[in-house]
Amino acid sequence: MRKLLLASLMVAVLAFGVAAATTDSDTHSFSVDIEEMAVLDCTDAPGTLSLTQPAAGGAEPAPVTDATAYIQYTIVLGSEITKEIQARISDGTLPVGCTLTLSANAALYEGTDTVEPITLSGTALDLITLIPTCATGTVADTDGAVLTYSLSVEALTGTAADSTVVKNTSNQITIEFTLADTA
Repeated sequence: MRKLLLASLMVAVLAFGVAAATTDSDTHSFSVDIEEMAVLDCTDAPGTLSLTQPAAGGAEPAPVTDATAYIQYTIVLGSEITKEIQARISDGTLPVGCTLTLSANAALYEGTDTVEPITLSGTALDLITLIPTCATGTVADTDGAVLTYSLSVEALTGTAADSTVVKNTSNQITIEFTLADTA
């Protein structure tokens, strides 16, 4: 009888020990760190903006536009309130007597603001402002802000010796976009 009682007690202790092990727990403690982010990508630029002759003599060439490029960005703000994107001609020069403007349609992103079309030069100008924390997406033909380039000639006045007269030429232009803290 004593052996039976001892065996029963051992079975009870083992059963209790197994049951207690199934309710055990432990924890992990770690930090979560979100870095400030500012990443900018452009889809393919327009191939060539070509001014062509007007249909009627005496008329000026019509401006030519291209709205096939997009600018995409990912932003996680740090201490600053918003970011902005600026644009400038970083390499090359426009043909004499021509103007190149650029506008961006970033209105799809809440809080973002776009400025009027800017006239591109070597000086960086605000293109998109008040950009909050966001990610525009990465699909080349649909995501991001649509960029619209417009090439036009200034008034065709002056003499052939006048340096402001448009001449037949072809120039390569590079546009630089900068994602920066709002000034």
